[in-house]
Amino acid sequence: LRNGAGDRPRGSALFAPGAGGRRAWTAPDDPRLVFAPARLQVATRQGKVACPEAICARRVAGIWWREPDELLILRGGGPEDRGQLRLYLWRPGMETTPRLRVTTDHALTGCTLWRKALLCAREAANEPRRLVAIDPESGAEALLFDPNPDAASLAFGAVRRLGWANPQGMRTYGDLVLPPSHRPGED
Repeated sequence: LRNGAGDRPRGSALFAPGAGGRRAWTAPDDPRLVFAPARLQVATRQGKVACPEAICARRVAGIWWREPDELLILRGGGPEDRGQLRLYLWRPGMETTPRLRVTTDHALTGCTLWRKALLCAREAANEPRRLVAIDPESGAEALLFDPNPDAASLAFGAVRRLGWANPQGMRTYGDLVLPPSHRPGED
């Protein structure tokens, strides 16, 4: 079903229109459930294209058509992945499986496609937010803007990613930043 906003499917959370009628979107398996998994759906001129369950049935953080037939998929970032993000390249209808290009524990937010690069705000527990360009082919990052250049002179200790669940079973994660003087075995 369409909602009148171009070819955006009704109930879609993320939507990426592409050239030649290509579309990619996420939609919950059961829209009545608040935390229902949102599955990636892809359609080309030839019809719907199946994406492997292990990638497309999990949390998708962003989708973009980079070329007329190449889709970028940013997956993860939630508690089930302990915040880890993965960037895939996929040619639906030509390749059966998306190709993993980048894996990161950094948070990537506000991403947008510019030319062939993905521009994102990138940050970590021990690194303030910076604007970077990510090359999906090589995974190389280029720093575009650092609003806090003096932060590079700050000393941080090791960062440990922790995961836990509350009494109701809701999973989450967080980063523990140890003092720079911390030694293993100390409390």
